[in-house]
Amino acid sequence: MSGWLTKKRLFAFHGWLGLTLGLPLFIICLAGACAVMAPELDRVLHPEMRVASPADQAAKPLPWGALLEKVEAACPEGEVGLMDAADERTEAWTAVVNYSPRDSRLVLFDPYTGKVKGQRTHFNARSFFRIFHKQFYIVDGKYWPHGRLIVCSFSIVLLLAAVTGLMFYAGWWKHLYRMRVGKGLRIFLSDLHRFVGVWTFLLAMLFAVTGLWYLTERVMEDMGVAEHEPSPKVSESVRAARAPNVKPLSLDELIARANEAVPGMRIKTILFGNQAGGVVGLWGEGEGLVENRSSKVYLDPHTGEVVALKTADGMTFGARLEGLVNPLHFGRFGGLFTKIIWAVAGFALAVGILAGAYIRWMRTRRMEGGASRSATAWSRVSLVLNLMILGLAGVSTVGFIRNQIEGPMNPDSRVRIGESQAGPWQVEAFRLQRKGKPDAGMAFHFVSEGEPNFRAAYAWSGSEAKPEGLKPLKGSRNVLFASGPKVGGPIHLGIEAWDGTLHVTSFPAGGWEIGAAVAPPAALGVSRVLWLVVGAFFTAVLAPAALWLIRLR
Repeated sequence: MSGWLTKKRLFAFHGWLGLTLGLPLFIICLAGACAVMAPELDRVLHPEMRVASPADQAAKPLPWGALLEKVEAACPEGEVGLMDAADERTEAWTAVVNYSPRDSRLVLFDPYTGKVKGQRTHFNARSFFRIFHKQFYIVDGKYWPHGRLIVCSFSIVLLLAAVTGLMFYAGWWKHLYRMRVGKGLRIFLSDLHRFVGVWTFLLAMLFAVTGLWYLTERVMEDMGVAEHEPSPKVSESVRAARAPNVKPLSLDELIARANEAVPGMRIKTILFGNQAGGVVGLWGEGEGLVENRSSKVYLDPHTGEVVALKTADGMTFGARLEGLVNPLHFGRFGGLFTKIIWAVAGFALAVGILAGAYIRWMRTRRMEGGASRSATAWSRVSLVLNLMILGLAGVSTVGFIRNQIEGPMNPDSRVRIGESQAGPWQVEAFRLQRKGKPDAGMAFHFVSEGEPNFRAAYAWSGSEAKPEGLKPLKGSRNVLFASGPKVGGPIHLGIEAWDGTLHVTSFPAGGWEIGAAVAPPAALGVSRVLWLVVGAFFTAVLAPAALWLIRLR
């Protein structure tokens, strides 16, 4: 190797990458290794996530409609937003049940008996490690980009480190089995670093290339040039032509319509589209390595008409390639066998990064003159960069986890104000309360037969005339939520029909104090074992990080 690109420069660049940018990469690799095995970890931590495999191996799950009835019967105050079939035969299926805007839960049920096995928060090992590995829980801010841009940018670091490492090590195959023990820490760590680098090279390249794909996707999204499927909805013109109260089709009827559109599709996920104008989405299995929810049918819940359709056969090359990335990045294409290999490789990369950074730091200490001053300057830049990333990741992680568990751990109780008629709609009003916040807003439940069909709804207090600039209420098809209005006068609900007529009804503000209280859903906690797992992960991250940052100082 001659010219500008010498082995010495490659070696220096490889070491610089490890010392200045290796800490976040170490955390990403460690979190990725945990994310690969997180579903299996959840099944170990939470027995309710497991079901007994039927004695009859040919036994099939109950129809989706029957399973929905079982979940609704077990959660009468909630609204099912999604149902998801597990990929493993001995794993419980899940439903997402929403009790309020801040209280969303996972309900676990046995698909063969319909028995509901329990409720959990969305915070589990799978969600924690996947989101942390993907974006450090960082979302877009005024002064920083989305965490996915930060994390995926380190795929470039991994790619460069893997390539430069192999280029300057002549006879790299010699390091496949070379591990000298008893000759000092530096020699042992040097051999360990090379050993890991050689054995994980191919998978490191795979992780880097798929990470670059995720980075490209995010950049294209931020630039507004990414191709996105528009969210299917029932058009306003169709909704405007319908009656004020419309009875939806049963889930089994909708599934039959979907099977007519895509014969033989095995449904894995159902999205109920509970917002106004929402459609029911039925996602089924695709082919090959393409993610097994690549066939999607979206139906009008009231007529069964197909609003949008996407099948695996009709996928573009880019969409098929996108479907390959997740199974390849997380090793999901070969079952438990490939997942174990991917997890071991991720963990080994994390250990190798630590070993390499320590070796580089030892070499930096021995530098003199200009080289030493240059290394010190880069160390300071790296210190600031790492502190910014770790600090932002820490704050974001705490905030995100708190949002996931706060509602289920402190659910809203409801105090009934009363029931009233607003045009063709019968509405029941509740004042929401929760511990530490007795005035948490209001909920309006439609009790008319069928689902309400209107353009928009508003809530306010005081004068009966609707204030200008009032924002429409948000919620689902049958329930609307308001963060106010404040108690102090009559509470008005205005429902705007499709012809523009505003139907206003009122509820006495004081009535809520003596109304009938409705018990909240049972408060949920987080498993102590899960907290121990998360704590062990952060200990494994923070201990090396603290030493690393001290060395950089």
